[in-house]
Amino acid sequence: MNILSFRALYWKILQYEGPHLFADVLQPWQPYAERGIKALRPYGTAEATGWRKNLAGRTAYKDPHQLQLWELYALSRVSDLLLLPFQVMRHAEQHRWDAWAGPAITIEERSAWFRSLGMRPVEQPTFHPFYHEVVAVEQSADPAEPICLVETVWPGFLLERLMICRAGVRVRGGAEHICQAVAEESTLYWTYRRNNRPTDDLSHGWGSSSQWRTDFRRDYEDATALWYNVDGDEPEGLERDDSEAAGSLTPSQRRELVVNRCLIVTPEPPPAQAPYPYHWPYREDR
Repeated sequence: MNILSFRALYWKILQYEGPHLFADVLQPWQPYAERGIKALRPYGTAEATGWRKNLAGRTAYKDPHQLQLWELYALSRVSDLLLLPFQVMRHAEQHRWDAWAGPAITIEERSAWFRSLGMRPVEQPTFHPFYHEVVAVEQSADPAEPICLVETVWPGFLLERLMICRAGVRVRGGAEHICQAVAEESTLYWTYRRNNRPTDDLSHGWGSSSQWRTDFRRDYEDATALWYNVDGDEPEGLERDDSEAAGSLTPSQRRELVVNRCLIVTPEPPPAQAPYPYHWPYREDR
């Protein structure tokens, strides 16, 4: 199996123009996808929360952990494409290609494909940002009303304990907990593409080959904690009172960003002060 199998599948999906993506592309690719997932499955285990790549960089292509982070990232790019049809098109113009509503696939077909690879759906009955990506907000008149789930727009999936794609949800809540204008429109970090909002990940701005040397953000659940961005190598960055290094955000606002992958209450800083959260890990005890 080519280590970049999901990268090749990404391009197959992007170039497909027919009406039946599931039958014409995903099903024929099933044997390759299954082999790819088999290699990645160890990264779904609890032990994988402690695995780290060689930070020297010069040995990246000889480091199996680094290669698997890149392959997980390629899988996330496939997931991004399969989500596009279920988003209101507001920000497709940010990409170099023409606006595209996404491939011809249904929610049921997308779910069937992820399940066929041995992934399990997110089954979290109350809102939690580890499991849920906010797609739309119903603003409560009571600013103190906690966030609650209204509807699931698309299901999320985990590879055992590793979050592959959060469920997209509509929520309701008061402005003390979630602000509609912020939560729906703020930049979604660690994400290559959405049609409904701006996104930012470390592949943006790189060439056709270099962009694929991007690490997948690994978030894990276990019985004791939720682990966010475990490959982040600067834990002190969340707590340091350094507005210049942290993009003018306070420690609590940085946690808001890392946990949600976007800001949901705090207005986004101006571009010159945009945060750079990629080095910040976080653990939330359960």
